[in-house]
Amino acid sequence: PERLALTELYPLCFNWEKPQPLKLRIHWDLVAAGYNLKSVRRALGIYCRRPSYQRALRVGATRLDLHGQPAGVVTEADV
Repeated sequence: PERLALTELYPLCFNWEKPQPLKLRIHWDLVAAGYNLKSVRRALGIYCRRPSYQRALRVGATRLDLHGQPAGVVTEADV
């Protein structure tokens, strides 16, 4: 399976230094863009399990789509 370099592919969405919450079901956007589901899940798992990403999941924080545009907010249930 391919390795996805998320920050290189979508720099406005993925930031290892200052992560922001991702759009819900963003994995389907990546699959629709032509990436393998297994590779997408692996890459997102690595990105989203990091403590800095987990800290970014605050109620009311803006979620981002692949192009860095607002795509919802984090709810209390999400946290």
